[in-house]
Amino acid sequence: MQNRWLRGAGYVAFALGALLFFFYVTFPAAAVGQRVAHEIQQRSGGALTITFDEVSLYRFSGIAAEGVKIRYAGQDGQPLELVVDALTLRLRLLRLLLLDLSLSLGLELGEGEIDAVVTKTADLVDFELEVDDLDFNQPPILGRLTGLTISGTLAGKAKGTLGLAKVSKPGAAGGGEEELVPDRSEAQASLTIRDAALGPGTVAGFTVPAAIGLGQLDLAIDMRRGRARIANFQQKGGQLAVELSAGLSLRRTLAQSGLDTCLRFKLADDAFLAKYPKINTALQLAQVQLNKDGDGYLHLKLGGSVGHPQRQRGLCRSGALGAP
Repeated sequence: MQNRWLRGAGYVAFALGALLFFFYVTFPAAAVGQRVAHEIQQRSGGALTITFDEVSLYRFSGIAAEGVKIRYAGQDGQPLELVVDALTLRLRLLRLLLLDLSLSLGLELGEGEIDAVVTKTADLVDFELEVDDLDFNQPPILGRLTGLTISGTLAGKAKGTLGLAKVSKPGAAGGGEEELVPDRSEAQASLTIRDAALGPGTVAGFTVPAAIGLGQLDLAIDMRRGRARIANFQQKGGQLAVELSAGLSLRRTLAQSGLDTCLRFKLADDAFLAKYPKINTALQLAQVQLNKDGDGYLHLKLGGSVGHPQRQRGLCRSGALGAP
């Protein structure tokens, strides 16, 4: 009798395993990928579109895509396109047992990688992010946005929690939309940019004829109760000496968030100035609009909001650089 029960249990287990295997090998991963791309395009109002060359299953509960093209239609009519070599998206089943939606995301861009874990509970979003050897020129999105070539390799980690709340709107069906709650948002990040450089290119009418090295930049960022700041900033090497302080007060939307930033910089390479005398002339002209301190540093202060930054007069506050 015991052997009969064991054989019956074995048959049932084999049948269930075979059924799961059948579902796995016949799962329409391409159709799921198309559905995800359609949902993203619909939720973004058509501003964001995603296409891919190939989609397959990944670790039972996820999908993997190759040759991914992410296209964003900017307000200026100039679309931005990001080409990702490989993308993986996986639903974390253990967290799902706790009724929490948790996703694991991986991106490969050239030699660089981005790994992220995002978990959403009732009113919070927890995230962890790790970046390794991400080249700013692969693809050159920052250069496209600024008109100035920006070089460097980014590595670092970040983690935090974002608070959410549902907001009812007149005429809206259901429970309303979710918006950010700044007072319940916290985060920490540690970033390193190696071989950083600016130029060549033109930005705000100022022409940079050749790349100006910034060396290695190390930043520590923290955010408490919706107020983010650069807790530490260090520079190692570089032709352009810089010091940076930055503060950000989150609002319901990023564009409305308050901005308090100050950049202190000067060219410390006399040979570079001698080779490109127009740079020296441009810096002298910049002194008309920017304040210069006794050490020869020019001060650029920005206030207002992220969506509408405004240049402010005066020097950076004493002791604020690196720890606003």
